[in-house]
Amino acid sequence: MARELSSPERKELVHLRFRNTQLKHEVAAMKELLDTATLTPRRMIYDRLIQRGFSTKHPENDNPSEFPLRCSANSLTRDFLDVPMNRQQAARFKDSLETSEVRFQVSLCDVCSMPKLRTKQQGDHEADEFMHLSGLIARCASTICKDCYGRSITNTLLANWWCHLASGCWIECPAPKCAEGCPGVLGNEANLASIVRATGVKDVQWYMDTFRRILIFRDVLRTITDPSVLGSLSVAGVLWQTLNRNGLMHSPLNPCLATTTPDENGRIPPFNPGSIRIITVTHKNKTHKVPIFMRLLCRKTTPTTCIICADTVHDLVSIPSSELDTITNEFSPDLVHQLYHHPISLLCNHPITFCTSCLSQHITSRLSLGRTAATTIPCPDHNCRRPLARSEIRTYATPAAFALYDKYLTLNHLSSDPTFRWCLGPGCTNGQLVDSDRESDGDDTIDPRYTCDECGYIMCFTHSTPWHEGLTCEEENTKACPGSQCYHEFCWACLANWKDIERDEDDENGGYNQEGHKEGCYFRRADVDLRPTQVFGRTLEVAITDHAQ
Repeated sequence: MARELSSPERKELVHLRFRNTQLKHEVAAMKELLDTATLTPRRMIYDRLIQRGFSTKHPENDNPSEFPLRCSANSLTRDFLDVPMNRQQAARFKDSLETSEVRFQVSLCDVCSMPKLRTKQQGDHEADEFMHLSGLIARCASTICKDCYGRSITNTLLANWWCHLASGCWIECPAPKCAEGCPGVLGNEANLASIVRATGVKDVQWYMDTFRRILIFRDVLRTITDPSVLGSLSVAGVLWQTLNRNGLMHSPLNPCLATTTPDENGRIPPFNPGSIRIITVTHKNKTHKVPIFMRLLCRKTTPTTCIICADTVHDLVSIPSSELDTITNEFSPDLVHQLYHHPISLLCNHPITFCTSCLSQHITSRLSLGRTAATTIPCPDHNCRRPLARSEIRTYATPAAFALYDKYLTLNHLSSDPTFRWCLGPGCTNGQLVDSDRESDGDDTIDPRYTCDECGYIMCFTHSTPWHEGLTCEEENTKACPGSQCYHEFCWACLANWKDIERDEDDENGGYNQEGHKEGCYFRRADVDLRPTQVFGRTLEVAITDHAQ
């Protein structure tokens, strides 16, 4: 009668079943790799391991470079594991497997999960495909193949250097849930060199030169004190990768950044990473302040001079619109406009000869002329004068100027509504829809008085004039002549003497003196281009509306 297993025995049985399942998976994975049409050293080793139940022996010290000639297991290297062999070479290699003391094993990489070859005497054989980190990183017990480790170092060396400023190392161990000891070891130059050599890469010096160059850039990042900028360094790294991928930024290792001219003492100066500029970008619907190394930007070899401010600058290189779209799809559309010195998205057909700063100032200057100027803000080029589109003004105007522009457009649109009235208060540019159900005190008649929502100025809705205190609207319709004799000419809106308004026609304003109108008069406002002689109607409001239409 079978006895009941003890708890330790049950655990051991579960472990053995799990190990048996794992071995079956490894054998199945190796069988999938066996191509019956091609003989390679890897395939023959897998065949032998499957037939012999993974038996292994010790290696000999043989010259690895002799494998192509001898086809010996002792001289096998990683470079020749997947090289096809002819039948004669395969026979020779098979015989060497029978007599060789090399003990091959198969393990799964913790990163790529692929079966790879390793030798039991760690690191002694050139065909070993796994990193042996116990002598380099004491706390890392991961099983990682050399391909995955080398690829990880290359990727994180160039991609993650914006991050982990406090820890001193940005190169990550590729193993999932790696021990905390790896970053500290990988941040040490000597240890990193040993690990890079262990991956089997050919150009170890390139890795170390890259490591030293990036340390210089990281020292500049450590000078940043703004917490909001430091908290967005990962976004800055994504931005650099995006711009680098689309041809707008150099790699930190680009030879064009190196100083090759000796100084007055005959020595090559230390590498200068240049200054950083803080810009505002939107990434994944969040706004970030990120640093950007200005020296890494790819610039044209030929400078451009602004015809307005005469500033001469080597602007950024031009890239196809498809690549611009790639950048603006990942970041805010105004990102590239912050980087280029000259406008790049105007709809004009002529070469752009003015800078972005002058275009922005031009828009602000035009808006200062009043709301009527908002409808036709022209291109600054005197040979063009094309009205700028709203999208162009949104791109190149300051936030305050665009808000004012948007307000003017809205008010201009609303002004066609019969209940819309402009404020006549001094210095006020507000306009509003006046409620049509206003009632006078004590009766059901509509109160003609209304107050500006912005400045509190009181006006007459019927006449679109400052409120005629002491006069009804009927009395206001008939105004007494302010002159002392007949044929006296005056402004109907404010009763100002016309002689103070209409002067010598040879002056710079064509004889018109806007300041001749009294304070509060509609025609005295700085944003009004109309003259009283240009409008006709029963009331001032009707005349202005008819003129606009």
